[in-house]
Amino acid sequence: MTVELWYGEKPEQFGEQSVLIELYDYLKTRESHYILMANFYAGSSNEIDLMVLKPNSFFLAELKNYNGPIRGEREGDWQCDNQDGTSYSFRNPFKQVVKCQNQWKDWCRNNSAELEQIEGIKRNIGVLQLFAYIVFYPDLHPKSNIQIGLD
Repeated sequence: MTVELWYGEKPEQFGEQSVLIELYDYLKTRESHYILMANFYAGSSNEIDLMVLKPNSFFLAELKNYNGPIRGEREGDWQCDNQDGTSYSFRNPFKQVVKCQNQWKDWCRNNSAELEQIEGIKRNIGVLQLFAYIVFYPDLHPKSNIQIGLD
């Protein structure tokens, strides 16, 4: 079928560009209509790195590209270890993706009539499934330790 790519700002990070290219190439071989949205804002949300819309569900992804082992929990900043033994902190991507997920849901509720007009999204926007992910590209380091638990 078809894949549409929309972006608010052109991805400048190599990892983000690579994810989009690989995902586009994969989805264009599938038998469904997909809309990829990258680096955009839904209302007053944080920037959403990637959203995949398909007829019955949405997939939201926070994209990360780190070379060293990652340590993180549900609360607080996360750390990445460098090869030289030092480490640095970065914003908790779990909290980022949850915040974007909630802001996206709010935006969808406020714009449901317009969204239902998009080709391939003919169902009631309130019953569509929304899945949120943290995507480490190209891979999550095997020595990483992420403890976010399950609800």
